[in-house]
Amino acid sequence: MEDKNIKILIAFHKPYTTVKSELFAPIHVGREIAFEKNKDGIINKEDYNWLIENTIGDNTGDNISSLNRNFCELTAIYWAWKNYDKLGNPEYVGLMHYRTFFDFCKFAKINKLKDIENNFFYNKEFFNYILSSYDGVIAKSIDLVNISKFAKIEDYKNVIENTYKDYLYIVNDKYPQLVPAINYFKQNRGVHFKNMFILKKEDFMEYCELLFNILNDIQKEKNYDDKSRMLGYIAEKISSIIFDYLTISKNKKFLNAEFLPILDYQQENKKTLIKKLKQVQIKKHLLFFKKYHYQKKETMYKHILSQINLFKTV
Repeated sequence: MEDKNIKILIAFHKPYTTVKSELFAPIHVGREIAFEKNKDGIINKEDYNWLIENTIGDNTGDNISSLNRNFCELTAIYWAWKNYDKLGNPEYVGLMHYRTFFDFCKFAKINKLKDIENNFFYNKEFFNYILSSYDGVIAKSIDLVNISKFAKIEDYKNVIENTYKDYLYIVNDKYPQLVPAINYFKQNRGVHFKNMFILKKEDFMEYCELLFNILNDIQKEKNYDDKSRMLGYIAEKISSIIFDYLTISKNKKFLNAEFLPILDYQQENKKTLIKKLKQVQIKKHLLFFKKYHYQKKETMYKHILSQINLFKTV
């Protein structure tokens, strides 16, 4: 099996645990404005020093690090786009978050793969296996209408339509190549949350070119406040459209993977962690799920949580 040159960025804004692997490049997002207040408050010097020692910064070369409060994890994506050689010019590049990773357990089970080295499949051999059959990996889309079966479907359709039409017309007018993907997106309303992916270099470059041009066009017209995270949220929808474009118009074959919130197993007991997982999932799905949805997931979470102590500090 051909050995792939892969580098996956892991976005950090504070110290945390993660999988230690040569595949990963931990990156501190918003380093240029690290001491400015964010949603978690103001970082202390000890935490900042940890980030300096254990991550690369998104504030070197051509960068938008100072816009992190607007663009969230996109400042890491932009940095990789404009400073690709500093990553070693990999054949594939990806992005995950310090506590949100792709969950390949179901894929591995279906394909009867063993957990090589017992490390959640995060090793080169496993990624070589995936990328020998797929052009990349994206987060599994979530249908914002159909999962809302606990409320009136039409209410959600109206909310989504009114929210998206505020900026989709900009994309529709200026980027005709995306029209089929936009139509697909409007019909299915499936969002690939978290801006997570593993893409071939040429797909990544096209993705970035489209994504940041579109976001700049939207910002020029809407002029969002410089402390607003709205562009980061909008980017999830734009990313979804671009991923659909690559699939529909470029015939790319992506593995649509679940994504899993990773919490610190070593510092908290399982009962607390399962409670937190529920809270994270509720937030992730925009309050569309009800409590009983998680009862079916609890067994899976317990199994996953039992392995999290394998995660090491970078």
